Formats: sequence, structure tokens, C-alpha cells
Amino acid sequence: MDQRLRGIFPAFLLGALVGLIPFWSGCVEDVDVTGAIHTPLEGVAITHVEMVDPEQGIIGVEFAVMDENGSSDVDLSQARVRIYERSSLTGQRNLLYDSTLQETPAAPSLVLRPVPIPRFLNLAMVLDRSGSMNLNEQLQMEAAALRVVDRLRPFDHVEVINVSTEVHVDSPFTSSNSRQIERAITDPSIRHGWTKVFDAIIQGAEDAVEHRRRFRNTPVGVFLNNVLPDDVDLNNLLQLIDLDDLLGNIMRPAVFTVTDGEDNRSTALVDDVVNYCVQNNVPVFIIGIADSTDPSDLQLEDLQEIAEETGGFLILTTDAVALTTIITAIQEAISEPFRVDLWSEILGNEGGGIIELELDLPNGQRMGNRRPVAFPFQ
Repeated sequence: MDQRLRGIFPAFLLGALVGLIPFWSGCVEDVDVTGAIHTPLEGVAITHVEMVDPEQGIIGVEFAVMDENGSSDVDLSQARVRIYERSSLTGQRNLLYDSTLQETPAAPSLVLRPVPIPRFLNLAMVLDRSGSMNLNEQLQMEAAALRVVDRLRPFDHVEVINVSTEVHVDSPFTSSNSRQIERAITDPSIRHGWTKVFDAIIQGAEDAVEHRRRFRNTPVGVFLNNVLPDDVDLNNLLQLIDLDDLLGNIMRPAVFTVTDGEDNRSTALVDDVVNYCVQNNVPVFIIGIADSTDPSDLQLEDLQEIAEETGGFLILTTDAVALTTIITAIQEAISEPFRVDLWSEILGNEGGGIIELELDLPNGQRMGNRRPVAFPFQ
């Protein structure tokens, strides 16, 4: 079995991103945003949690890993991966998976593996167009977003939301060959003004969830013939998973946001963003462009909470040129996770709880992550 995890950040990332500071949920050590310019980029992101079999209490957990060099080419065959569930009501904590044990109490016969089918983007891009974004930041953000479009696959779908004093959906969800996406990036309908980024994130999450529902009506034969790998037998696959679930899980919703300032006009609060995204399983990936002399101009605590609680992550950079590399990395992270299916006692019975993940690499690195979970996802 291939135990190498690909898909978050290419090996050259650390050298390319001078001025980059990552915030992965549950990192072992805190980061000083005022001075840690060359902080190692290691971390774990829990990108998706789903209820696979409600009757048996089987859940699926997908995650992605990056080592201290910013590489996602991490060998997990000699690593120790532990996954726990924790009750939000009582605090009880159960071990679900330990890769060093031949038999895990909750999953004696289930193993860590790459996802068997591809994950296609159902991605809402939220681009900050407020007055605090200078011309260089705007141009670099647009170049990065266009790079995402260039890398889209035939069944990737993207929405572009430009936000300042108002939230404008300049390109509703559409397939990768639409020129409307490019126009929405390079010629936004709104510029300058204040910032309503929280409202825009909720708008993007709602649109992504609704688009996933509509996507299930895609002609099944055409879709599956194009997206399933050659070595996946459709008949066998459909014995394991409902067709609607299959379509919904392949086209998975997510939001990423580029912003440089403080939300000062949204009607939505941080809790509103977190609650909706947790309930609907929408991870939010945030790229914050910070002032190198005063990173406090970013609403760091709020942005970090949104990223952590939804299963995404927050990355800060003081160099707008790095945006293309960062956004490309996020694109890959969503598409290529790692997965383990587990028997859950707490999450299934309580309709949710907290997933905690601990990872020890052979070189002594230790990483951690936690994510609130709510079932059933819409």
C-alpha cells in the first residue's frame, strides 16, 4: 500500500514563501506572528468527517499532512497516527485508531489509505476588494486566483465572490471552462469600501452546499465514466455507498478567502460562520495578507477561530507574491486527502462531538489537530 500522503503543499513551499506563517488547527506550539517569519510549516488539517454507516456507527475521517519543510510527501508507514473522539457533553475521550496497534479497539480491521475516488472542487473563492487592499495585493490575488482556474479539472466547479461594503457573486458556480470565472477575477463589480468578509464566507458556504445538492442531478453515466479511476469497479463501489452519497462526496464544498484587514460591516458574527460551516461540513481556508510591521491589522483571533473550527486552516503572509503558491497548495489539499474509516461510539450516539488527531513522525515531529463535528451533514 502506498503510505505516502500527497496533496497539500509542494516540496519547494518553504523556500518560496518568505514571510509565511501557518495556523493549523491544534498545532502543538503557538506562533509569534510578529517575528516568526521562517517558522516551519508542519501541521495536520482534518479536511472532512462524514457518517458512513449510521446503523453501524462508522464514520470516515479525511486529513492531510505537511512536514517541517513544507512538503506533503510524508511517509506515514513508520509514523504513529492516533485518532480520538471526544464528547461535547461529558468530555469523555475514546481512542478510535492507532496505527501502531495491530487491532484498534474501535477499528480492528480498518486501515489508513488514500481516498479511493477523486475529490473534485466545489469551491467558493471569496476575494477581498476593500479599500485597504493595495494595488499590488489586488494584482497578486488576481494572479493567484487565475492560477487556480488554470489548474481546474473538467468536473471542478468554482464560484467567485468579490466583497467590500457589499457581497457580490460575480460568477456563480460554474464549470472550469467558463470565461465568466476569469472576468469575475480580473474585472470585479465592486472595489474599495469597507469589509464584509464574514457575510461573504457564509454566502460562499451556502452556495457551495446548494450547488452540491444540484450537482447530484448530473447525468450519472457521463459523470462516473469521467471521474472514477480505471481500477475502481462502479458496481462494487455502489454496494458500499449510496449513489447520492457518492456524488455528494466527490463534489465536496469548501470556501477559501483572501483578506488583508478587519471585518467591519458584516451582520454575521464569527459564531454564525462557524455554526453554519460545521453543520454543513464546509471547511474554510483563509489567507491573511498581514502588514509586516503591524500584523495586528488582521482580525487574527476571529480568522483563526473560523479556520480551526471548520477544519480548514489559516495562513498569514507578509508577501503578496506568495499568494499563488499558497492558493495552489490549498487547491491540492482539498482534492487529495488521506482517509480512515472508524467505528464511533460517541459521535454516532450524540449526533456529533470532537475529532482529535495526533501524529508522531519518525524524525520526532509531533503534530496535533482537533475539529468539532455535527451530524447529519446537509
